[in-house]
Amino acid sequence: MNTQLQIGDIVEWSGGYNCTRTDFYKIVSFNKSGKKALAGRLSNVQVTGDWMNGAITAGDYVGTDTFEFMVKPVNGNYSTCTQMLRGRGEYSMMRNFYKWDGKPVWNNCD
Repeated sequence: MNTQLQIGDIVEWSGGYNCTRTDFYKIVSFNKSGKKALAGRLSNVQVTGDWMNGAITAGDYVGTDTFEFMVKPVNGNYSTCTQMLRGRGEYSMMRNFYKWDGKPVWNNCD
């Protein structure tokens, strides 16, 4: 069983080059082995600044799509996951996700 992430935990992904954006996902279940998690995407809530440059936090669920993650513990604080989108079509994408610490995350698009 996965001991790092639990149902209800929020994970984040940030990425980009000149434009760094963050997505948040809430864990809703695990498979029996604990190696896969099912999560729902959350909205972004602007805390400071604007959509171009500012801090955001996680909000409410967005739509009904669910995302399946392969959970691989990295250390005591983070988990690395592989995302496979389920809902509007099947495809795979490699991303590193980390357990969100609840603090606002900086986004920029300069």
